Amino acid sequence: MGTYLALQMAYLHIGLKSALQYRVNFVGGVLGLLTHSLFAALGGIVLIDRFGGVEGWELGQIVFMFGLTRIQTGVIYSVFRGIVGWEFYVQEGFVDRYLVRPRGLLTQVPGAEFDVSGFGPMIAGAGLVAFGAAISPPNLTWWLVPWLAVVISSGIVIQLSLTMIVASFAFYNVQMGAATNSLERTAWQMNLFPASAYSAGVQALITVALPWAFMAFYPAHLLYGRDSDGLFGSPVLYLSPVAAMAAFAVGYGVWRRGIRKYQGMGGM
Repeated sequence: MGTYLALQMAYLHIGLKSALQYRVNFVGGVLGLLTHSLFAALGGIVLIDRFGGVEGWELGQIVFMFGLTRIQTGVIYSVFRGIVGWEFYVQEGFVDRYLVRPRGLLTQVPGAEFDVSGFGPMIAGAGLVAFGAAISPPNLTWWLVPWLAVVISSGIVIQLSLTMIVASFAFYNVQMGAATNSLERTAWQMNLFPASAYSAGVQALITVALPWAFMAFYPAHLLYGRDSDGLFGSPVLYLSPVAAMAAFAVGYGVWRRGIRKYQGMGGM
């Protein structure tokens, strides 16, 4: 694990230095996704403010939750850009190059294409979290501060796992970029409102099949001292790390299956 983290940090250092050589692209890419994230939040903020909240959740609390998911998305788009754009590597034959190296694909791919534009959602997310906390301060007791870091990390793993599942289908069909983008857009749209605002069927979907509710909604109950207002009761409020590990196990299994089926660009 230490070697893996050291290698990823080296990838990120190289990618950041490379990106900073093109200052206009750096600023433009960051501002582009920063603006996109803020406008995505603005529509929801206006609507929620008009009705004074959603399902008992105040505007500040909802903004706080949405900000968390934006931070998580930003990390995916910067640190794991290689997996987000995996179809490109399959199309260009880069996978064959990675497979002959001693390191595994998941060691080489995440930092293969560091994208600074992911800083945009991270900055927007941090601003939204601060804004939400200012309007509706969370109850950050001594153990909830490290718990917040665990929640953010768990959300990153959940979104990464779902991205891996979609990306792995590029081993069978090299045109999967639209599906990856649709997954990301659906994730932020679903996380713009608390899960309890949706029907029972949708709540079950985003808890079990696509565990987006563990990225911010369930953990926010603890941060704001609320009882569970979902289908699954209070135990799910503590299960973000468990959901992340389960999602990664499934994502990694699908990814490994794709690798075993892959025979090179000439054999697809």
